Amino acid sequence: MTREKFHLSLGIGQFKFDSNEDLIVDESSNAPGVFTRAREFLRIYQKTHHRAVIIIDNDWEVGGV
Repeated sequence: MTREKFHLSLGIGQFKFDSNEDLIVDESSNAPGVFTRAREFLRIYQKTHHRAVIIIDNDWEVGGV
């Protein structure tokens, strides 16, 4: 997400991103957990941010939800 025009590879509109302030990493490395707990992870940003992008890698087994 540090590349110029990275938003194009995500298929979304351009937005400001600061990796020091706007990046959350789930240390449990549990993609289904990120999917189900995303609201909890993002709760602290509700007053300072309008939107969020959640990225889960391709290794997640879709049948696990």
